[in-house]
Amino acid sequence: MKLMPNITRPDVIFCFVWLLVLAIYLPVPTLVTPPIAAELGFVLAFNILSAPLIYAVIRKRVENRLGPKSDVDGVHLDAASLDGIRRFLRVCLVVWTVIFVLNIVASGGLPIIWYLRGDNKEYLDYGIRTVGGLGDMFRCFGGVLCILLYFATGKRTYIWLWLAHFVPSILVMSRGNIAIFILQSMAAYLLMRRLNLRQILLGSGGLVAAASLFIIVGQLRGIQMNADDYAGVSNYLGGMPMGVYWAWVYIASPLGNVAYAVSLHLQHDYVPQYTLVYLLPSFMRQAVFSGQVYTPLTTEELNATSIYSPLYMDFGAGGAALFIAALMVLASYVHVMARRGNLFYLTLYPALYAALGLSFFHIFALTPGVIAVPFLCSWFRRYVAGNQRTKNHDTALAVSAQATT
Repeated sequence: MKLMPNITRPDVIFCFVWLLVLAIYLPVPTLVTPPIAAELGFVLAFNILSAPLIYAVIRKRVENRLGPKSDVDGVHLDAASLDGIRRFLRVCLVVWTVIFVLNIVASGGLPIIWYLRGDNKEYLDYGIRTVGGLGDMFRCFGGVLCILLYFATGKRTYIWLWLAHFVPSILVMSRGNIAIFILQSMAAYLLMRRLNLRQILLGSGGLVAAASLFIIVGQLRGIQMNADDYAGVSNYLGGMPMGVYWAWVYIASPLGNVAYAVSLHLQHDYVPQYTLVYLLPSFMRQAVFSGQVYTPLTTEELNATSIYSPLYMDFGAGGAALFIAALMVLASYVHVMARRGNLFYLTLYPALYAALGLSFFHIFALTPGVIAVPFLCSWFRRYVAGNQRTKNHDTALAVSAQATT
């Protein structure tokens, strides 16, 4: 008997995240958490309630077409496939390492060193725009491959390699990158193995450590916040530890910005100006878009807007609800196929999982680091298949040579 739902499922992570947001948002009415209008409430309710139904329908249709899923988790690989994955992991390692070094040289150092030394530089001064994001995509993908290879081989070397992929997120002081990397790796882990009680406890401890790291990085970057910063917040959270306030403000304020945008009753042009601004590489944004391209904020300091604000600004409440439903259809299909051991979908799903897990914060689903992942997965699949064909061909030649002798 299952004691908890499968937390790798897209509907489960989406519903968990947004129910948590609402649970800490609604009891604390402040400047940064304005009232939720009826139309926004209907959108949230529709997406939360429809997500499990969408997943159930997609899973049933896949089972009708391919048969029931076996009771075995993960993916089972032959020696040739494992060799191809190892080789592609080296490709990822080389790509992101080269880009990482280029970013350091172009920026004149690392953010963590700047902050520790008190230099007059900050996180935003680091990296080559767009190129850095490409490197992060390869690094996250490499982290997923490390987990896959660890479970396939049992070699602890891949745990250390995973850690080597994770450390740059800390060195560049990118809290978003830390969250994305951890969520993608968590999705890969959970797709490969079922959780037992010990792993649940360890995972909970890991999430607490990750949250603490998020706050520590924020402090090192010089971000100072307290409950007296915004009207009404101190009435509810004034006596709470700083860490609790930080957690509350980062989880609740993005929905507050959505509620604020809805309250303005702005006209919708039904052109994806706000939605696609994050999809375009940063060097192209100014050339393509003119005027205001970011959604309204309750306060300039808290600029996270969740997945909903850009969609609402462009397409209204109905358009936002339909987009999230379509995203849930896509994520559900990818997850169902990943659970059946399909290597392409298994490496694709972690990016979607992270986008849904962080949907309360930003529209990560429409950023280059997610949109480009299917192309990376296609290259990976062809690379592994090509390596497998080469190995089989070499084996056949060796057998033929032995037979002739």
